[in-house]
Amino acid sequence: MSNYRIKKCMLIAFLLTFALPTDLLANEFIDALKNGKADFNMRLRSEYADYFSDTQKEGYSFTERIRLGYTTEHFNGFKFRFSIEDVRNASNQTYNSLVNGTTDRGVIADPTGTELDELNVTYTSGAVTVIAGRQVITLDDHRFIGHVGWRQFRQTFDAVTGVFTIDDNNTLILSNIWNITGILGPDVDDVETNVNVAHWSSSCLGESIGKLSIFAYLLDARSAMTANSDTYGARLAGKNAISDSLALSHTFSYANQTDAEGNPNTFSTDYFLAETKLVKNDAGFIGAGFESLGSDEMDGGGYASFQTPLATKHKFNGFADKFLRTPDGGLEDGYLYIGTTLPCKTKATLTYHQFRGQKGAIKNLGSETDLVISKKLNDNVNLMTKLAFYNGVDTNNDTHKAMMQMEISF
Repeated sequence: MSNYRIKKCMLIAFLLTFALPTDLLANEFIDALKNGKADFNMRLRSEYADYFSDTQKEGYSFTERIRLGYTTEHFNGFKFRFSIEDVRNASNQTYNSLVNGTTDRGVIADPTGTELDELNVTYTSGAVTVIAGRQVITLDDHRFIGHVGWRQFRQTFDAVTGVFTIDDNNTLILSNIWNITGILGPDVDDVETNVNVAHWSSSCLGESIGKLSIFAYLLDARSAMTANSDTYGARLAGKNAISDSLALSHTFSYANQTDAEGNPNTFSTDYFLAETKLVKNDAGFIGAGFESLGSDEMDGGGYASFQTPLATKHKFNGFADKFLRTPDGGLEDGYLYIGTTLPCKTKATLTYHQFRGQKGAIKNLGSETDLVISKKLNDNVNLMTKLAFYNGVDTNNDTHKAMMQMEISF
């Protein structure tokens, strides 16, 4: 029996032995079920993708995503959670969802179907919380582990996660992930894996210096051994008040990634991020940053680059999604952004990226301009338009994307 199936059996045994009360008809348990909280999210999105390619026509989609969930009240320290996602599209053949076979259209990675999103039990006792089952895991800025919430099917993990609140300023998170439910929906098999996560965060340094995170992400990809890697790093994010209306924030992050057991390649690559943002109350913000995902020349030839396969990658390196996989020669992203509030409390952010490779023949990887406009109609309804204009050079095609969506949540 595989380790994956053993862990599934262990999880089921945990749920049955510890989570369920001895008497399922106990008044307390019935009350926990009745007094739980249901949640509903509906997202309507129109998306357009043009790669200016001779072999791909424009892709366009109109999708609807509904997510329904329910969380019980606590019962003797336990809490149960489940949610399902259903995605529908007006025409499944007008875009390449990566699973529908429409390869002559632009890629919009929103397949259709119905999928179990979450199914887990949480046990809390004092300063310790344990979550077992299919769950959402996000850490820091989603750069290494996230839920890819932009896509209609989000990424969730079959895992056991322990959250240890050491004191008011220090928290330790340990997690073992054995299965990944990705963004490509029920028609794509889940990815069996073995990921060990250790993440310690501390706010002892104060807000002006920042919150410090130290982390280790150890990935055994099972079916793709060349992805096996060990990543160790740290992140510091803080904010300084300049005046009553002005504040300057900063973020620094560094990580090193090396090959892990089973990977036939040998490499050592570095990640670096530096960003600063000036915020003025009721006016807006302006910021600049530099992110580097390094590359290492392997003994047998070729390059291995720093990868973040479990990240919310759409959040980084431009909304055109040209660099969801770091190029073999690495990636450097220098960016500037400005945001403001337009009339009718409409928010707008404009970002410019300049991309470069570190190693290999291709150094100029193009540039991109992104615009996001959003308006919150009320506590439940939000509207958004997102535009991305990537200008490629060398081997990259120009790419234009336009996205409009309405999201309703209760």
